[in-house]
Amino acid sequence: MTKYVNPTQIFSYLQPSLFADSIYYADLFRFDDTIWMITGSGKSKAAQIFINKNKGNDLGQDSIAIKLENDIISGRYDSGAINPELKELHKFHEINYIAYCLTEDQSKEFKDSYLNKLIIMNVGKKVLAKFLSTYRYPGFAIEFFFSQEECIRLRDQKRRYDKFLEITNKCVNTKFVFVPWANTLEEKTALYEAFLKKL
Repeated sequence: MTKYVNPTQIFSYLQPSLFADSIYYADLFRFDDTIWMITGSGKSKAAQIFINKNKGNDLGQDSIAIKLENDIISGRYDSGAINPELKELHKFHEINYIAYCLTEDQSKEFKDSYLNKLIIMNVGKKVLAKFLSTYRYPGFAIEFFFSQEECIRLRDQKRRYDKFLEITNKCVNTKFVFVPWANTLEEKTALYEAFLKKL
């Protein structure tokens, strides 16, 4: 017979995140000398190929908290709770690009723009916020540290949209981009390579 383990005991070594209200479904990668927060369709695989699976450049998967300090946006891996002993895991990194990877259908909707040339393009923060906030709130650990009412508030899509715009409103270091749909991972990886060569 399996012994019951109280989930609260499993998370007893963690601390509630101070940034639980700004967690988004995204990954965090280092591309050369730039830091990218990437969400959307196929957000991980092409990026992992681009970094040659160098784990040191994979800074966080699926659950990324962002903050604004001195007009600079930074992000870190954050599930809604922090292990104080894993400082490197929860370290904030200055974010240079926040990218949304479009689905094939979404790319077709932008066919009248130069997006159909298969290049990464700059977009407004409101447009990106709309897409980003449609994804579920990924901070799974909040249930062990916050009330049910607070969990409902944190997961609210409109609140997450507004919070993203609040954080990004005065930023000076971060650009917002769409990554178009590509038929293969190799094509998508080439998009990042071409974009970074122009920087």
